[in-house]
Amino acid sequence: MKIYAKNKRAKFDYEFLNKYEAGISLLGTEVKAIKEGNVDLSGSYIIIDNDSNPQWLNGHIDKYQFQTQGTHEEKRTRQLLLQKREIKKIENDINLKRLTAIPYIIYANHKGNIKLEFYTARGKNVRDKRNALKKQDLERESQRINKNNY
Repeated sequence: MKIYAKNKRAKFDYEFLNKYEAGISLLGTEVKAIKEGNVDLSGSYIIIDNDSNPQWLNGHIDKYQFQTQGTHEEKRTRQLLLQKREIKKIENDINLKRLTAIPYIIYANHKGNIKLEFYTARGKNVRDKRNALKKQDLERESQRINKNNY
C-alpha cells in the first residue's frame, strides 16, 4: 500500500468513528497527478447527493505537469464508488446522527487502484483539542524519560 496524501489535521479536529474505503472516479491526468503526490485533502469532505451518490467535494488534485492538451479541473466534484449498503449506512450517519464524512488518506492498493480512506466523524470542541495536546505532551515526556533511563 503506497500512501500519496494524508490529512494530518483531520485527526486533531475530529473524533473518528467509522472507517470506510472507496474507489474514486478519476480522469487519466488525475491519476498521474496523484501518483506524483500532487493531491491535497485538507478542507475536503464527502456528501451523499439526492440520488444516493457519494461525492467527494473540494479535493484538490494539481494539474499533471507533462499534460499537453485538455487538463482537468483541480477542485471538481468526484464520484466515490461504494456498495449500496455502505452508502445507506453513511447516509444514515450524516443525516440522522449529524456526523461529517472526512477524507483521511489517499493510497494505491496492491492492485494499483487509487482508493480514498475516509471516516464518519464528530467535530471536537476546543476543550477536547487541549486535552489531546496535553495527552500527547505527557506521552512524549514519558518516552523521553524512559529513553534516558535505559
